Amino acid sequence: MNKIQFQYNKTPEDTTHREAIVLSKPNSNYFTVDMTELDNDQRQRLEKGLDEYDTKLKELFSLRAEWLRNSGFGSNFRNFSKDKMSSVV
Repeated sequence: MNKIQFQYNKTPEDTTHREAIVLSKPNSNYFTVDMTELDNDQRQRLEKGLDEYDTKLKELFSLRAEWLRNSGFGSNFRNFSKDKMSSVV
């Protein structure tokens, strides 16, 4: 679990200190598996395997979200623009 603390500058007049558990880190790049040089059999094996893992991950993310909602944390989800964050610890 990754916890962070930071100053969030919604506007120049509205700055708050925040503490959060990171569910997804911000990123401006695509993190990929490059299939350019794979043959058809390799592509099919890769896609089938990743589809299976993606299905399991979606189920786990769904269970996590359901637990958060059922535990009373459903209204605590937030997206923070990394450009408006400072003093991140």
